[in-house]
Amino acid sequence: MRIPQKLILCMVCLSMGYHGERAIGNLELVERSSKDATLLFNCNTCSFIKNNEYFGPYLEGHTIAGYQLNPHLNYNTVAGIVTKLGVFVQQDWASTKFFAQVSPTFTLQYQSGVNTFLIGTLDGIDQHRLLSPLSASERMLTEMPETGFRIHHLSKTTFADLWLHWLTLLDKKKGIPEELIAGFSLEQVLVQIDNFTMQLPFQLLLYHQGGQGILIKDYSLLMGAIGNRIKFHIGANSIFRELSLALYYVMNQYIKKPHIPVKRGHGLYGEVICNTAWLIFKISYWNAYSFSSGKIGHPIYQTNYCRETKAQPKDLYRHLIFLHLIGTYHIANGLTLVLHIDPYYDLKHRLFEHEAGLYLNYNIAFKLLELENN
Repeated sequence: MRIPQKLILCMVCLSMGYHGERAIGNLELVERSSKDATLLFNCNTCSFIKNNEYFGPYLEGHTIAGYQLNPHLNYNTVAGIVTKLGVFVQQDWASTKFFAQVSPTFTLQYQSGVNTFLIGTLDGIDQHRLLSPLSASERMLTEMPETGFRIHHLSKTTFADLWLHWLTLLDKKKGIPEELIAGFSLEQVLVQIDNFTMQLPFQLLLYHQGGQGILIKDYSLLMGAIGNRIKFHIGANSIFRELSLALYYVMNQYIKKPHIPVKRGHGLYGEVICNTAWLIFKISYWNAYSFSSGKIGHPIYQTNYCRETKAQPKDLYRHLIFLHLIGTYHIANGLTLVLHIDPYYDLKHRLFEHEAGLYLNYNIAFKLLELENN
């Protein structure tokens, strides 16, 4: 069907969606016409169950389960402009509420070569390639999608990502502060010889809470990481596909944070990743003193809070070793099953705990209309 480009089409519908490592939102099953703009319908879906078996002094275990819905319309033009309009819905299993979270989604995206600019609803926090001590992947299951703006550069040698994520708006009547996260993530190839690659990764995050006219005192949390990563590309047809080794120095600094005796911390984070034909094996090591990532990073890496005393613990050291097993299985076109198993051992307290998650994603896209390019 060919109609004038000025046609306005509004469509409200439900499907499932999840922004994240497993997922979704960027799968295009329909090729765009080289001469005409197109209107696509995307259906992004995820059902999940995640169980954290934690019994130590630093955090309490819990289980979350449910599904997320994010249907949206994509209007693509030949000029590299994409407009996305949809709705995000999350339903928790066994919840008495009809929906735990509901929010409209809108994204205006412009792409020129290797550069992409987005404003509105962003792609998901895992797209920033942040370390676990700096950003917890579980936030994708418990929080609304990122909203703000993002400038993204992706070439053969450089990954650069600059973004602003606005979490809450200031509400003086209710005493709710504004919250935002600003970040920059970089992976620069320094050396690339045949199957060997050396990269320089750098990450910087700023969390801010505050606002005028409320009793809550404003403060900021600055976090960063810098390191070195080397990769050995073995081959796409072999059992062992790629081997990666990395070591990072991680730090944090509170600015104007009240009631915290130690306002700065640091740590060493190392990892070895082996990509095989069936699983991704990852071993990571964490040795830190007084490190905190606030609401953003995974609590297991933090040292400034003890759930048993609800106060600053006397022992500010964390010494952990992790094993991560990640399996991704493509069942059918657009249908993917992902399994995460993440045990860890606390070397200082001789404590063994684990978390695990199972995710089923179904992502489709199909063309609704081809619009005449007048």
